[in-house]
Amino acid sequence: MTALQGERIMMSLRRFLPFLLVFLLLCGCSRLSEGEYQVITEHVETGPGPETTDRYYEVHAYSGLKRAVQELVNSSAEDGVIRAMEYNGVIRDDISKVCLEVARSTPMGAYAVDYMTHSVSRILSYDEISLHIHYKLSQEEMSAVRSVSSLNDFWLRIDEGLDSGTEFLALQIVTLGVTDRSIKTYVQNYYQQHPDTLLSLPDVSVSFYPSEEYVQKIITLSLDFHASHEDRESMLIQLRNRAQEIVRGIDPGHQEKSAMLCCMAVTGQLTRLYTRGRTAYDVLINHSGNSEGCAMAYQLLCTMCGVPCQVVSGRLNSETHYWNLIQLGKDYYHVDCSACIGQDLADGFLKRDSDLWGSYWWEAEHYPSAQGSLTANRLLKLYLTPEPQPSGSPFIEYID
Repeated sequence: MTALQGERIMMSLRRFLPFLLVFLLLCGCSRLSEGEYQVITEHVETGPGPETTDRYYEVHAYSGLKRAVQELVNSSAEDGVIRAMEYNGVIRDDISKVCLEVARSTPMGAYAVDYMTHSVSRILSYDEISLHIHYKLSQEEMSAVRSVSSLNDFWLRIDEGLDSGTEFLALQIVTLGVTDRSIKTYVQNYYQQHPDTLLSLPDVSVSFYPSEEYVQKIITLSLDFHASHEDRESMLIQLRNRAQEIVRGIDPGHQEKSAMLCCMAVTGQLTRLYTRGRTAYDVLINHSGNSEGCAMAYQLLCTMCGVPCQVVSGRLNSETHYWNLIQLGKDYYHVDCSACIGQDLADGFLKRDSDLWGSYWWEAEHYPSAQGSLTANRLLKLYLTPEPQPSGSPFIEYID
């Protein structure tokens, strides 16, 4: 054979080699990596009538075996068949370990599986595992688990649940940024910002599957709203109607005046400060409330008048206490409506941080700094000082 003929043969082989590799891959001649598994569906002819199928998983190592069992659990399957082909390990030992690991250390396994049973049979060149999974939850409960792709989606799902009064949520997420404390704090903050949606702060019970320390987990929230859905809706309608009556005559175009009138409206609901009454409903409907109830009522009225407002949780003279922080223009101010009951408005309205030091305590790093220059007395003179009456005319004070 001449050199020219040899070169032509080599060129032909080079052109043919890629097609040969593709052919081998399509024929399944390449072996799966140890961490993978195949799902095989065989069609079985049964004569006349519908055709049946046999479905099984094909695995080669421990990691593939675990993934196959985990997929059966995630799909809520009660039975499954796994074939160990050229298996790298002792299949009878590994299947027991895998079943225990999936049931204890994977999200759906820890959440839904009670226990698993299995049998191993040797068939020609492979071992066949017949697996039966016993669940402690119903199919409906398992299908209610919702996967979320980010922390934003996670909090959004909780928002939706709180708005709709959902008593149970099950969310699957991959994160280390969620803890029992962070969820309960979030629910409390949401309640304080939405007094027209949540009548009272719901009790929250949080569970993690497998546990809080796992990156991938199912998180469940059980919410107790302290009343039936119908009762809550009826009371919320009452509260909203009452709040609308109060703010009807307040001009939302003047934030300073609106903030002042809202504070006066809250203090006007109570003759004294009570030890009970934590909600806006208590103050505006029952005319009974403590500092938290006053803060929630003020939050509601300010929100309706377009005044940026938030509830502050802290202490007054070492006792748990609540008040508000409002924004007027670019500046922030403290407002403690409970301090104004039976006292002057200036005792609790438009306070700076320095005015509260010594008696009040709060986690200042979590709130904007309050250093504004407005004062309660200045607004009182600006908006509530009666205009001079014509000479000889009696002065008549109108109270709305």
